[in-house]
Amino acid sequence: MSFPKIHINGKGENSGVNKWKLVMRQISYIYDLYNSGTSGLVLPREAFPEFRGETVTWDSFLIECENREITRFHASMSVVSTLEDKTMLAMEIFQREVLDKKYQADDANIVLTT
Repeated sequence: MSFPKIHINGKGENSGVNKWKLVMRQISYIYDLYNSGTSGLVLPREAFPEFRGETVTWDSFLIECENREITRFHASMSVVSTLEDKTMLAMEIFQREVLDKKYQADDANIVLTT
């Protein structure tokens, strides 16, 4: 399978590759929550302070985000909802083909910005 060359613009703690790494970590936590079933799990406080270290299930997480208008998790929730059991494979491919390859903007077919 052939992948386009992708460059990620932006520098700094909350942009560019660093921002994508944070998003990937968030997706990983949300994926674990998605798979936790009815027992749920405790999301890390530093990444999910709105949930105050309480045990949540996938359904309660979705409801709380909607009721409290917490939108910063929507993209990650959408990735997990769409890809389901293929989520982590997609994340591994993104890591390998985008983050690890570090193409320069001049060499890239696609340039992402944050």
